[in-house]
Amino acid sequence: MEGTILDDSITDARPTSEITGVVYQLIRENRAILSSLSSAEHDLKKLKLELDMALDGQLQLSIKLADADKEIQRLTIGLISAQQQAAPSASSLIQSPGQASMIKLSMEHFQQLFECSSEAFLLIDGERLTLCNEAASSLFGMADRSRIQGQTLVTLSPSHQPGGIPSEELAKKHAEAAQQLGNVNFDWVFRRQDSHADVPCEVILTALPMDNGKALLASVRDATERQLHAQQMQDMAFFDSLTGLPNRRLLVDRIAQALTQSQRSGHYGALMFLDLDNFKSLNDRYGHAFGDEVLRQTATRIQHCLRATDTVSRQGGDEFVVVIVDLGEDLPSSQQQGQHVAEKIRLALETPFEHPVSVTGLTDDTAPTRYTASLGLVVFKGQQEVSNVLETADSAMYRAKTAGGNRIETALPLGELS
Repeated sequence: MEGTILDDSITDARPTSEITGVVYQLIRENRAILSSLSSAEHDLKKLKLELDMALDGQLQLSIKLADADKEIQRLTIGLISAQQQAAPSASSLIQSPGQASMIKLSMEHFQQLFECSSEAFLLIDGERLTLCNEAASSLFGMADRSRIQGQTLVTLSPSHQPGGIPSEELAKKHAEAAQQLGNVNFDWVFRRQDSHADVPCEVILTALPMDNGKALLASVRDATERQLHAQQMQDMAFFDSLTGLPNRRLLVDRIAQALTQSQRSGHYGALMFLDLDNFKSLNDRYGHAFGDEVLRQTATRIQHCLRATDTVSRQGGDEFVVVIVDLGEDLPSSQQQGQHVAEKIRLALETPFEHPVSVTGLTDDTAPTRYTASLGLVVFKGQQEVSNVLETADSAMYRAKTAGGNRIETALPLGELS
């Protein structure tokens, strides 16, 4: 649709911007419209703010009401037709009571959409919040909407946003960007006023065509479920659902990091492949619930034997891989440290396990409570292929299992030897 010269500040060719321009010019040229559009107590500034919020096309309301959309479309066409048929001066439009009534009805429809929207809307004049809808008062934990008036994005937020940036500094940057670009989309953490709980949100900040050029409309959506879903998807992609340990995909990345770190620091690292002895027969005999509990307790015990900088991963079945970093520059000492950690894990698994009846379904004490494992250990230094390190430790583990299990086999070290 071609743009129409209705107001010096209106250059957008969208129909909704044309309508906004018509209403603004009507207000400026004939304030008598106040009596037909709003109650007597509305002053010009407040009505103009309401019109910004109700009529501006940048609202991007998420609510989809088919019937209302059709009605608004009809009113929009009517307003544009009335403008095109009238004299160039918008003041002539005010002469028709039907046109004033149409504008008022259009305002009411937009106001209903604003109030019924599930998204929170905030009108910001300067830095202060001047208006909000019911969804906003609910999101911020304020039963009394009037309490939001005079607040700022900063007073409704913790002092710092994720990443450590002060909320005041970041809010100013977003506001400036919205004024320059028209609108910006960003994540923001608000703080509820009743429970003081932090709420992650997605915010669309839109500049409104006001005379002072400082009015902003904030569309706020609770992002808690979105972030939770994203975290769940990440967990599914990189973590074992049974034990919560890193899976093979994440393990490969951790090994690559350990190899890079070793090359840069000149320190040795170690990788250990662990397989429970006779687990398959026990799992088949006592059931999967029993086997799952053994695997969970195995994961916990291995973790307790490691430092925070080390990694343990479940590869699937009863196989676990341990990555140990920063053992030192001396090969004999590094091998000794790696063997010490491996022995610590082997002994930890020999400690009696707990098998709650509610979990395993066992009705007697026939299930074993002690388990053993076969471990293969390799010490590495410098840049190596991840697959080569894994295969070397895996081969050492099978040698330990072939020799009867419950033992540790150490492979020849990989990389630069000193």
